[in-house]
Amino acid sequence: MKRIGYFIALLVVACNRNYASHLRLTRIAPGATERSVVVDGTTRATKPELADQITALQSPDGTIVVLEGSVLRRVSRDGRLLSAVAVKKARSSIAILPDNSVVVSRIGKAPKIFNGTRLQEDLAFTRNAPDAIRQLGARSHLSIGEAAGTPDATVLLLLEVEGEADPAQPGFHTSHLGVAKLRRDGTIEHRFGRNGFAELPPLRFGGGVSTPTWIRIAVSPRGAITCAYYDDRTYMIRWTSDGQIDPRFGVSGRIQLDDLPKQIAFDREERLILASEDPSQSTLAVRRLRTDGSRDLSFGVNGVARLHLRDARNRGVADNRSDYSVSLTRTDFDSEGRIILGGDVSHLATPCAAAARLLPNGAIDETYGPEGFRLSCVDGNSTAIAVAAGTGDDTFVISRN
Repeated sequence: MKRIGYFIALLVVACNRNYASHLRLTRIAPGATERSVVVDGTTRATKPELADQITALQSPDGTIVVLEGSVLRRVSRDGRLLSAVAVKKARSSIAILPDNSVVVSRIGKAPKIFNGTRLQEDLAFTRNAPDAIRQLGARSHLSIGEAAGTPDATVLLLLEVEGEADPAQPGFHTSHLGVAKLRRDGTIEHRFGRNGFAELPPLRFGGGVSTPTWIRIAVSPRGAITCAYYDDRTYMIRWTSDGQIDPRFGVSGRIQLDDLPKQIAFDREERLILASEDPSQSTLAVRRLRTDGSRDLSFGVNGVARLHLRDARNRGVADNRSDYSVSLTRTDFDSEGRIILGGDVSHLATPCAAAARLLPNGAIDETYGPEGFRLSCVDGNSTAIAVAAGTGDDTFVISRN
């Protein structure tokens, strides 16, 4: 039997020998110089799964946290693998708490927290969070959305809570949507919102309760919370740090958006940065909202900063926009308040990680690279690319090739 197992193992390796790949970290320094290294211990000899998307963030301590599929890793700035842990049902979303702990959102499950350099699971949070979510009234695994961290090291979680059937309209239920706040030990923070839950106005969905489209939740440096949701149109709502609707934002804490933002983030002055993509034009559009929800027309040109990744990718190729695709994966800020946009752009199936930098006024930062861009093109067949920026002025590109 041992001999049979040995030959089966050899057969598996032989069948996958053409798919050997590894994680690569490319560091782009402020002077636009690059250094690329293979991350030790990340080589894989099997064909990567399509679901193995990569998400990367910088921790306050300067290390890089990488989620690839169901594997969470912490990597040093020089490319050393510090720790790794498997996370079942992980979705491509992580958040970093002020003490460098990592919150991992999961599909249909309560999030998990991993502490310290060694990414040790926070067992108290793992034990208590599922009960807290049930107490809040989430009845279905589809009701659990993305998690986010706060400045006070608690965890916010997008939830849908099923309401009662509407007797006046058979087949309709009231769906209570909002954000729950969990303490670090996984229990409900009852002082937040109403008994731990900050709620949107009730929404109705025909034929039963249905989960609407949520966009990424964002938390400001002072703890204000915003998220976007879809209900016939796209809206954005803002709560104060204690879970109350912010009456200074829009009308009763809500504004309507012209288009669907791919990324949302707060700058240090509590203004909102909305970044969207137009794949047909290989263009990123960035807008800034004032604290009252109005568009800041002093940002960019008439309130919009536009970046054309097509021009940055390859100036020698004919102007055929249909050959390009663009995906925005990250919006962040460096130590001087400049806006870092991370994502990937491909031309004729050649993948490149793209990082762009805008000045605080929305102007393209020409010192960052040609037309404000830095590109890191991956040799071979890349399955996923992520860009991490945050605590310093370096930009880190993580790729699997």
